[in-house]
Amino acid sequence: MLYGDLFRDKVILITGGTGFLGNKLVQRILPYNPKSIRLFSRDEVKHFHTQTKFNNHPQLRHLIGDVRDYSRLRKALKGVDIVIHAAALKRIDIIEYNVEEAIQTNVLGTLNVAKACWDENVKKAVFVSTDKACSPVNTYGACKFIGERIFTESNYSKGSADTIFLSVRYGNVLDSTGSVIPSFIHSILHQEEITLTDERMTRFLITPNQAVDLIFNSIIHSRGGEIFIPKLNSFKIVDLITVLTKYYHKEIKTKVIGIRPGEKIHEVLINETESRRTHQLENFYVVRSDIDKYQQGTHFQHLESAPLINSTELNSKDFLISEEKLFEALMENKILESIGPYHGY
Repeated sequence: MLYGDLFRDKVILITGGTGFLGNKLVQRILPYNPKSIRLFSRDEVKHFHTQTKFNNHPQLRHLIGDVRDYSRLRKALKGVDIVIHAAALKRIDIIEYNVEEAIQTNVLGTLNVAKACWDENVKKAVFVSTDKACSPVNTYGACKFIGERIFTESNYSKGSADTIFLSVRYGNVLDSTGSVIPSFIHSILHQEEITLTDERMTRFLITPNQAVDLIFNSIIHSRGGEIFIPKLNSFKIVDLITVLTKYYHKEIKTKVIGIRPGEKIHEVLINETESRRTHQLENFYVVRSDIDKYQQGTHFQHLESAPLINSTELNSKDFLISEEKLFEALMENKILESIGPYHGY
């Protein structure tokens, strides 16, 4: 199925739709001529900026609301075909000191989205998760882990609704709001000391287009209850600092400040328990539900020809690319050009 067939004449709702990912999704979906894209967000200023960015596009609908408010969600989802649930509180360090608020939005809000989807008989609902949900060590990751479980379990508690619930899981998107690259570049351009929590730290590398492609493919291929995970490279944070300082021809001091609350040295996309039910496809992995009563039946029959993963976990320390490859990836995706001047590498 082509993406055009997926979205043409459809009504799509994106929670957190005025954020970085929501804007990227809008850019990619609009050319396929959807009936409308509803952007559901509590921030009216971001609504205004998004409205301006897309020149008051007639197919965009701006809905102010909070996922904590079930009745507002129910109203917003009337007539919707596809839901992409991207709304969340995301700042790991801040969430560690605001656990109750994280639960209200990231857990109870996700329950509201799931319930509203089956009550309005939405066709497919995608939960946008994170690598931090895999073997979580912080509140954000724990909330996202539960969010994945909510969307998996919703396939079995939805009653007569036809909704197919699924999840996608990946790391921080390059150039996204709050990501490390804009922060490092700001420090470099202002000749400020760069703070690094640990020199051993590694992270997965995913571009905005890869994130959007994963969401699109998950909608196409899902039967219900799966977690879709992209095949990604990773990089050392110290290599990123080296690439950026070379790029801007700056000599900047780096200060190691130690691990922050809830932070990992390495990220894991698939853990040992999940690997036993994870299939490899060309560009992504599919983790089957472990509560699916149809595992021995026909529900995941389409995955039978796809081999199981050949490792016990996907850890960011095992997929590292060189400084040169990292630089090429940043340039190819216009990450550096979009943020600052080019001075050569």
